[in-house]
Amino acid sequence: MGDGVKQSKEGRRIPGVKKLCQESENSAKPQFIHGHMCGGLGIFAGSIHSLACIPLSIRLHDGLQEFCNWDTSCISNASHVVQMVEDAYQAAKVFGDSLLLHDRYFLSVPALTRLQELTLEEFVHMEIVTKAKRNCSAYEKASVQKSGRGRPAKKGKAVHLKELFHSHKEKFLETELELYGKKEKIRYYSTDLLWGQKLYQELRFVLVEYNGVQSILAGTSLSIEPVAMIRLYSYRFPAREQYK
Repeated sequence: MGDGVKQSKEGRRIPGVKKLCQESENSAKPQFIHGHMCGGLGIFAGSIHSLACIPLSIRLHDGLQEFCNWDTSCISNASHVVQMVEDAYQAAKVFGDSLLLHDRYFLSVPALTRLQELTLEEFVHMEIVTKAKRNCSAYEKASVQKSGRGRPAKKGKAVHLKELFHSHKEKFLETELELYGKKEKIRYYSTDLLWGQKLYQELRFVLVEYNGVQSILAGTSLSIEPVAMIRLYSYRFPAREQYK
């Protein structure tokens, strides 16, 4: 499990301190702070009924770009989301094939592109399960290849995922799943679509309705079951509180 942490600092001349924008739904948090951007990584241990998150690493991911120009061998000059993927993949090389759980901030083209590059370079396989934003759009596969001159189509019709909660309401399935220590009834719908401008990687999207809340999960693995994705993503929250 990986997550980003923005920690405010009083001193403005501390190395790595910069102005940061907090993209949070919590209205109690200020929109801008001066502080450190860190990336934390942990590994799940135990069983479903007794789950713990063991910290593996936490380091600065932003504010040190100028230092990279002096010595490029010590730290990465990539973005925060890319560094999180790189850190997780380094851990996966020790533990073996892994699944990385992220929040919605990490569903980005640079992160998925870097994951593809790492998977091609090494023998270890890592997949990502994350959350998509409510305004997320994807694309159907190109159904008909273009005949004649010109490049073939890479994608089909655009799909606004939040609209599927209404247009595909009858296709939702109901199940009972153990979430946060108790049995809960949920409704879900799964579909595989292309995502990412100019990337067009096929992802598995799972639309979930739970206690009146609608969420959209996304995963790079097309073989993982939708219910498994929902259960795995729910592990982030109790483990995240313990990790703090």
